[in-house]
Amino acid sequence: MQDWLSPPQTEKSWQHLVRWVLGLSAAFHLAAAIWSVGHHSADEYFQILEFMSFKLGMTPAADLAVEYGERMRPWLLPALGTALVHALKAVGISSPFAWAMVLRIMSGLLGWLSLVALVRVIPLWFSKPAQRWWALIFSGVLWYLPALHVRPSSESGGGSFALIGV
Repeated sequence: MQDWLSPPQTEKSWQHLVRWVLGLSAAFHLAAAIWSVGHHSADEYFQILEFMSFKLGMTPAADLAVEYGERMRPWLLPALGTALVHALKAVGISSPFAWAMVLRIMSGLLGWLSLVALVRVIPLWFSKPAQRWWALIFSGVLWYLPALHVRPSSESGGGSFALIGV
């Protein structure tokens, strides 16, 4: 059995380590989505959640930030979030806190998938086993990535899509 702290020398041991690291990363992303509360910045709240609340008929337009009247708001993420909330309401989930958690889980899933895409190209970018090992560890279990990925914001989603594109 290969020690997980040393770089894998065979393709089979590399694949085993990749599955282990990505599984651990998925668990970190899920934990971050469940235990994160509130919002990290005013933009996250006013650009996404408050606009979704307006689209769901819960917030009057007069209470929205000035950018709404100026049409300076992103529309894709609030539209996707609103569709997700409608689906959740259709299956009987009516708590805004549950909606926010599911939105964080979906955002975290997108971020985790961007890491999966990155990990798939590590063997193409790094030829030495030690370099591949370090790249896998840093991309898969870097401590702050789950906390950033689960935040439903245009920046988080854009970064994840950019990484998938790379």
